[in-house]
Amino acid sequence: MSVANISSGYAQLQSVRHPTQCDRSALYLTAEATVVEAIYPARKGRIRIGGVLWYAVAAEPDQHLSPGTMVSVIDRIGTKLVVKALPSIWSERVATALDHSQ
Repeated sequence: MSVANISSGYAQLQSVRHPTQCDRSALYLTAEATVVEAIYPARKGRIRIGGVLWYAVAAEPDQHLSPGTMVSVIDRIGTKLVVKALPSIWSERVATALDHSQ
C-alpha cells in the first residue's frame, strides 16, 4: 500500500467524521429554532438550534422577528440560514413545555 493511498483514505475518513460547517447546516434545514438576536428587515440576526448559534435572515424581506420567536429553517444562503416564524400558538406551546421542563 502506497503513502498516497493511505493519505487519500485518511482524507476521506476525516471528511466523514468532521463535516464542514456548510455540510452541518444542511442538517438544520426544516429544523425549528429560537431567535436570540432580533432579525430586522434586510438584516441578519441570530437563532439557536440545539445549543448552536447561527446567523439567520427572514424569508420575508419586510419581516421583523423578535428574540424568543420560534422559527422554522427553510433554506441556507452561504453561512446564513433563512427562517420563517412559526404560528404563535406553536411558539406558546413550546415555551410552556420548556418552562415545565426546568
